[in-house]
Amino acid sequence: MKKVLFMAIAAIAMISCSDDSTSGQGTGGQGGQSKTEPATQVYIQGNKTAATRAAAAKVNKKGAYFFIRLDNRIAGAEDCKSGDYFPQDVFGNTVWLPYNKGYIDADYAYYSRNDDYDKYVYDSKGKATLDAIVEQPQLKSIIKANLNPKLKLKDIDIEDLYVIWYMVKKQKDSWHVDGVLTKKTNKDLSAIPGVGGDIKEENKDLTDKKDDNTVPATGDGNVEVDIHQQAHKDWSEIKTSIHVRDEAAKKVVVEIPLAKENVAEQDDFAIRTWDLKIDTKVYIKGTEYEFGTTNPVQVIVEHQSDKVVITADCTAATEYIQALRKEYGDGVTIEVHTYGKGLTDAQVWEKVKKSTVRVEPAGYKHLKYNGATSAYFGK
Repeated sequence: MKKVLFMAIAAIAMISCSDDSTSGQGTGGQGGQSKTEPATQVYIQGNKTAATRAAAAKVNKKGAYFFIRLDNRIAGAEDCKSGDYFPQDVFGNTVWLPYNKGYIDADYAYYSRNDDYDKYVYDSKGKATLDAIVEQPQLKSIIKANLNPKLKLKDIDIEDLYVIWYMVKKQKDSWHVDGVLTKKTNKDLSAIPGVGGDIKEENKDLTDKKDDNTVPATGDGNVEVDIHQQAHKDWSEIKTSIHVRDEAAKKVVVEIPLAKENVAEQDDFAIRTWDLKIDTKVYIKGTEYEFGTTNPVQVIVEHQSDKVVITADCTAATEYIQALRKEYGDGVTIEVHTYGKGLTDAQVWEKVKKSTVRVEPAGYKHLKYNGATSAYFGK
């Protein structure tokens, strides 16, 4: 087991289904097409835009300010508090100084807008983000920018450290880059060194208040499913959330009667735990859990001829769910975003409200599902 200093951990993976021209399922006649075409391509977080990065002779550089996490975790793509990062001013607020300034490529093929950012790229391994960064400040320069005496940053031995820049984002017309410190010898992000002890002590109650009895192993609502037709400014989607707190629930199967021909060429799914996210591995009390097509959770999204079938397979996740419940008083949430096409919002809703949910093994009594809802038409 490896010691880690994450206060809370999670994982996220994004999957995009290919279009018909690249599905590899055959293009024959009526009987030649497979009834089910599984998801195909794995992406990092976000809806990847169709644009690809052009090899420009001149990079469109824009100034960006670089910040590093204080709690030693790689956050997800959600907006976080400025006090979670350094450098800070004397009052603990964000600073914008030449010491923590660098440059990014404004023409990089960023992910499209989400609720928090105008555009962004996220990669918890710090690889895709490096393609968007043109020039980054040195770690010692970023530390020099810190003006908050509560953060004992000057005591850090930086010789063995480097920064994983996991997020480049544009927010309110300003560019930011977020990173986390790790050792140069650390290749799997499992032993990120400690920084900002004062901050961790202030948040100690977040873990202290968790115990074995926060959420019972079984009980009403320990498997919750929500299917909602969401309304956005320029599009709509069907968001399916499957929340599992109980290891006795081995599989949760959701069927949405939306034909394959009425599903757009991409859908996304995310695996979340306790509101925080990293890429493919989760560490709880030093124990490593892997996601995707291996333990502990497998998510299968099938576009069948007459319906979308979402299966959350937690068969191998017994110890993982128990650890989550003990440490955080919570379980695992799988979110699937499905995008319709060729139908009006009203037509989509007529189908979505007929969705069904079942839990295996049969006879499981603690499912909470009150039917689908719609932002357009109510329940």
